Amino acid sequence: MVALATGAAVADGRPWYLPDHAKLQFAGSIGFISPGVGWAWGGRKVEADVFLGWVPEVVGGEDIYSATGKLAWQPLSFGGARGWLVRPVSAGLQVTYTFGSRYFVRQPSRFGPDYYDFPTALRTGVALGGNAAIRTRGAVREIGVYWEVVALDVMLFLWARNPRALGPEDAFTVALGVRAGF
Repeated sequence: MVALATGAAVADGRPWYLPDHAKLQFAGSIGFISPGVGWAWGGRKVEADVFLGWVPEVVGGEDIYSATGKLAWQPLSFGGARGWLVRPVSAGLQVTYTFGSRYFVRQPSRFGPDYYDFPTALRTGVALGGNAAIRTRGAVREIGVYWEVVALDVMLFLWARNPRALGPEDAFTVALGVRAGF
């Protein structure tokens, strides 16, 4: 159990501020490849993660860097033979900030009023997915994979506003990742 006010350690003796897992995510609107760390509570029913994303120039036309915070709720878990653990449902929220002078939170004066409907540097999104892991021994206590279908605020808005021009494949992306629990 974490006791933030007193600076106490978590149940396994680590300080509360040290992450209890690391992730590496491919795609999912937070970068082409995004390493991250996170913390879990309530028997891993709630996870908070921080990612640094990168889209290489060969994929995005320029190198793009971002930071993302994610919060996920995983209400169901099933233990299996040989140490397997499956969480078939994960629902989450994410906020991504994209770095660089080409991206903004407030529209620059060089653009006319209402030129952009949304800021280009800040995106919110929702995710629905699941994960599976196997318990291990040693410093890495668990290794697993996860998958998510992600929709960003602006893409949902544009799809809802003009469903004849945009389809679900434009509004939703898929994320795949690996997770190592400590």
